[in-house]
Amino acid sequence: MKFVNLIDYEALETQFDHICEPITEITDEVVKFCHNLAQVMYDYDGIGVSAPQVGINKRIIIIDCSENKNETIYLINPEILWQSPKESQKKEGCLSYPGLVLPISRPQRIKVQGLDLNGKIIEFEATGLYARCIYHEIDHLNGISFTRRATRQVRRHLMRKWLKKHKNEQ
Repeated sequence: MKFVNLIDYEALETQFDHICEPITEITDEVVKFCHNLAQVMYDYDGIGVSAPQVGINKRIIIIDCSENKNETIYLINPEILWQSPKESQKKEGCLSYPGLVLPISRPQRIKVQGLDLNGKIIEFEATGLYARCIYHEIDHLNGISFTRRATRQVRRHLMRKWLKKHKNEQ
């Protein structure tokens, strides 16, 4: 895997409905890719990023919702094991859709499992922003855009406005 950068939303949308492939072995190349992916997230001032956002069809997400951006969580082959039935609706954005913000309902708590960079299984509960971010990034791995999580009416209205603005900025 080479140095990476975000692909545009149109390229990302071609990957929707496709489930990313799991990582079968954590090699030096995979670890280097994870570090590069984290750097992309920090360069774009994000709190999460997934491999499909840079055009790589692998099950890797990077998260850092900390205030100081110094608590990077690397999750390889992440899975949501449990989610609370209680949801909250918050405004959500995505690095692949710069400037687009949609109201999205997500579980308030989740339990997630994945591998760290050493291949060790890690499992933990996440709440609030961390739960929302992890869920959002795992959606990418499962071929689901955050735009599909918004109500149809809201999605149509805000996507039209965003697309018009986005096209004018190019």
